[in-house]
Amino acid sequence: MFTLIQFLSKEVRGKTTLIGFIGAPWTLGGYAVEGGHSKLAAYFKRMCLEDAALAHSLLNTLTSSLCVY
Repeated sequence: MFTLIQFLSKEVRGKTTLIGFIGAPWTLGGYAVEGGHSKLAAYFKRMCLEDAALAHSLLNTLTSSLCVY
């Protein structure tokens, strides 16, 4: 399996430092719902309270994708 990190490593060819980072599902869900970084994640928290099934689905999808990554 050829990973993104392997691909990028070949692209930069040692010209720069490459750091692989993966966020937790909660962090990535917050970014997705908020549209970027948010200190309070108010929209994401409201979504979790008002539509728990949708929030659960989003977090499950992100978790599955992160496990593959």
